[in-house]
Amino acid sequence: MLAAGSLSGRLTGVPDDVLPPVRPVKGQVLRLTVPERHAPFLSRTVRAVVRGSHVYLVPRENGELVVGATSEELGWDTTVTAGGVYELLRDAHELVPGITELPLTETRAGLRPGSPTTRRCSVRPPCRGCCWPPGTTATACSSPRSPAMPWRMP
Repeated sequence: MLAAGSLSGRLTGVPDDVLPPVRPVKGQVLRLTVPERHAPFLSRTVRAVVRGSHVYLVPRENGELVVGATSEELGWDTTVTAGGVYELLRDAHELVPGITELPLTETRAGLRPGSPTTRRCSVRPPCRGCCWPPGTTATACSSPRSPAMPWRMP
């Protein structure tokens, strides 16, 4: 199984014809702290599309609120940008106006795998016994028997 995320297409020692056609897709994420006086701020995960961009807010039991995520085609760049932070806070504010009063505790940027079409990887692995997790920016698989993994060769 090749499951190295956005690095899956760059693994050394693996024949080129076996490597999945994935590329890195940058995602910026914020962590905010919900002070006791505002708790509970959210009781469940919120997912929405605001101004054409996906945004999610995930409350954590430890009092944090995760806001994500941008989706940027910038190669291997993992720089957190003011624009990314602004867009996430702006869009989250549209859903939950009080969010802009919360302390910003962390900003991060990471890379997730994207397939050539941003949909599930539609190219079968070229070897028997090989399997690829779906190469999408929004899906991961947890096991070779996962229904999310369409290409597992017997």
